[in-house]
Amino acid sequence: MLNAIAAPAEAFMSRCRLPRKFLVISIAFLIPIGMLLVLFWQEIGAQVETATLENDGVPIISALSKHLGNQLSGSASVEPE
Repeated sequence: MLNAIAAPAEAFMSRCRLPRKFLVISIAFLIPIGMLLVLFWQEIGAQVETATLENDGVPIISALSKHLGNQLSGSASVEPE
């Protein structure tokens, strides 16, 4: 079964000269490496975007925690009517 699958590739490689064989093998290795590089780049971009959004939320969280801390201690800046 494996011979039937590999026969076209084997015939192609037997007809090629050495420089073309190196080119085919190099391309066969570079395609998956390129795909991994693209996926890695996308993942890094998503992590940078998440970190930026988290960093933008820090002032909101700190202001909210100050407000809630004041309310819990009884010294709220805004008195209920």
